[in-house]
Amino acid sequence: MESKDLRILVLGCGNAEFSEDMYDDGFKNIVNVDISSVCIRQMRERNIEERPEMQWVTMDITDMS
Repeated sequence: MESKDLRILVLGCGNAEFSEDMYDDGFKNIVNVDISSVCIRQMRERNIEERPEMQWVTMDITDMS
């Protein structure tokens, strides 16, 4: 498996550009998790067109399903 095919989980993603930068560098299989539904909604809206494969999930990382 090539490193850019790895599955990446970003816990507590917030509104940081970290996962966006990884996506732009070729890492497409990224799941972003944050407890704030407002933050997740804003990030999903911000990235839906330029980064359509990126996933955004509202979840408490101390109680993940």
